Amino acid sequence: MSDQVPVQTEHSEPFGQTRRAFYLAAIYAFGAVISLALAIPTAAYLLVVPRAPKESGWIDAGDISELTPGAPVELSFQESRIDGWRPETEKKTVWVVKQPDNKILAFGPQCTHLACAYHWEMSQNKFV
Repeated sequence: MSDQVPVQTEHSEPFGQTRRAFYLAAIYAFGAVISLALAIPTAAYLLVVPRAPKESGWIDAGDISELTPGAPVELSFQESRIDGWRPETEKKTVWVVKQPDNKILAFGPQCTHLACAYHWEMSQNKFV
């Protein structure tokens, strides 16, 4: 039998830290930063009360007393809306027909099939 004692070689790091402990701390810190970056917008979304929508979707496009019953008229108007955070003003058109009983029909400027623009053809007495 030999009386040999195993020799332990220790690589001592300054201040008692190892490379593995440094990497673990760096990974935990990076994870904490990512978690915080995700938590702030989530908390803002859940806790901040959204703005109330506009009360009315009606837009004044013109004076209906000037319309001739049975004759379609193309009216132009401006619509203001908020696109994200920036206010936008757009010029839009609408076809308006005043019926003999003073009811008003309004049509969008594009067809519902392929969104083609159409116009009133007086000679055919229909939209084309």
